[in-house]
Amino acid sequence: MKRATDILFLILVCALIFGIGGAIFILPANTFSQRENRPLAQFPPLSLPSLLDGSFFRSLSLFYTDQLPLRESLGEIYSISEIALGKRESNRVLLRSGTLITRTKGSREIYKYNLGAIGSFLEHQESSLFFCPPETAEVFSHLLSNSERGLLDAIPPQPNEISEEYLRVVRQIGAEGLYYRTDHHWTTEGAYEAYKLLCGTLGIEAYSKEHFYESVASESFLGSSYRRSSFPKSMISYDHIILYRYDGDDKFTVSTAGSTTAQQGFYRSEELGTSDEYRVFLGGNCAHASVTLDGATNRKRMLLVKDSFANSLLPFLALHYDIEMVDPRYADPSLIQRLCESQSFDVTLILVSKSTLLTDRSYGKALYK
Repeated sequence: MKRATDILFLILVCALIFGIGGAIFILPANTFSQRENRPLAQFPPLSLPSLLDGSFFRSLSLFYTDQLPLRESLGEIYSISEIALGKRESNRVLLRSGTLITRTKGSREIYKYNLGAIGSFLEHQESSLFFCPPETAEVFSHLLSNSERGLLDAIPPQPNEISEEYLRVVRQIGAEGLYYRTDHHWTTEGAYEAYKLLCGTLGIEAYSKEHFYESVASESFLGSSYRRSSFPKSMISYDHIILYRYDGDDKFTVSTAGSTTAQQGFYRSEELGTSDEYRVFLGGNCAHASVTLDGATNRKRMLLVKDSFANSLLPFLALHYDIEMVDPRYADPSLIQRLCESQSFDVTLILVSKSTLLTDRSYGKALYK
């Protein structure tokens, strides 16, 4: 009886292994993961050089991983089983009370290199400001248990007073309204609070909330932290994307370098309903863009060196400045220096998150002279 049971079990295991292996080749290959917002690996071309250097088998392994049938569902099942065992983490993302908190990773050496470049660059600017938004683990630290507070040790302290002040503002008002629960960015309200703080530092008067009206762009936003994890939607609190609109915000022209057509306004409604709805702000990141107000003259000018946190802040800053906006992750390393040599700016703002400065040397390469 035991032998028959063992044989049956062996048959079932073999059927499962060969069934999944066969299904990968029988079923049409998926080209894109909506959840992860990335293209999926395809079957690699076979060649003698790729066989000899091992690249074919590395690519084949990625193909099997990405094309596994029911891949996302199996990931969710695994996350549920981990939670049942008392674990609440998936791919460096923690789940706490429906909120996703991303573990910050990176290199202190890269961070120091970028900060050195930023400091050196700003010394040569007449009016300048560096602002570093806090990480989700910092703003949602009240959701962490005492044993999990070690997450904060991996995050460098705020690099200057204005960054420290913003973290105090977040803790005073409450992180739930200023940061998304499923994304690493601040909400539009969080961007507005940053705008007020920046205006105070720059010596200009910020527009009050009465100047804006709220427009709900999405009621079912699931952001970058959700896409990185495998937690099922049923365990996550959906976010709302709320825009702070104002009369005339569609009169701004956003000209992207390399594009033949300029865009009117700051918002791209065609991105709503896609895998990354945060792209409603400007359509996402780009290497270089110019922001001007149609028909206006003699406006002050800002050089904005940024990462994606600035995308939702830009509509506020544009009330006061024409802006040259550069993201060094995608731009030629010499672009910022060339802009400074060819144009005059009333103020320079560097707005980059710590997670970016910990992992990407592009800012140091672009700013060091």
